[in-house]
Amino acid sequence: AGLTISEPTAEKIASVATTITPAKIDKGVKRTKRILLVVSVLRKVLKVIQQYKHLIVLWFLLGWIRSACVRPYPVNKKKVIKAAAAAATGGDAVQAAANFFIF
Repeated sequence: AGLTISEPTAEKIASVATTITPAKIDKGVKRTKRILLVVSVLRKVLKVIQQYKHLIVLWFLLGWIRSACVRPYPVNKKKVIKAAAAAATGGDAVQAAANFFIF
């Protein structure tokens, strides 16, 4: 096109041009198509998430509440033994039961 370039620049361009092969072009095209497909799928997924965001939050909230309700109550074994002993010996079973539920 009538432009003059320096010798080192011409060598760099030539070295890059010699590494470009039809196989590399095919690989680049396949990768580009794959990336575009992944991006389009991600956009669709994000669109669905935006549309049903309130339901997704509700789903996780209800699951968290359910797991909190089903989770076993932590029990202090020493207090259980004391309450059982007090009830067995005829001690103050009501007081022993009340102490059992105090953390």
